Amino acid sequence: MDEDQGQAGPVDAARARELTWQLRTVIEDVRVAVLVLARRVRAAHQVRVWTGLGHSSWSVYALAEFGIGRSMAYWLLDLAAAAEAIEGTFRAALGVSHAWDSTDLVHQDAGCAPLPAELVGGIVAAAVRAAHPL
Repeated sequence: MDEDQGQAGPVDAARARELTWQLRTVIEDVRVAVLVLARRVRAAHQVRVWTGLGHSSWSVYALAEFGIGRSMAYWLLDLAAAAEAIEGTFRAALGVSHAWDSTDLVHQDAGCAPLPAELVGGIVAAAVRAAHPL
């Protein structure tokens, strides 16, 4: 258990900075893990991995192998498609190798110059349209 759980009231600035750094680190780890998960889900689905293991469908495979239901299995595919589209759009628009090359694409690019929020919003909107065309 974290030492701060159960503590009521504000912490001093040094402890607040430490906790914020810890949160930032964990959030970044989760963000990277989600992107890795999305790529692996997409790759597994593209090669119909369930057939090699004797499962009749993606959803049956997901339930048998990971204990997740049909809706979560297909949500993971949607997540993978969206992550791939966003990464491709950022790569094309900014010339970066991955959408996560920068820790905060709204505020900086590879040269540390500010990126306008409208640019980032436009890139994300284009990626969403590419992932889910009307």
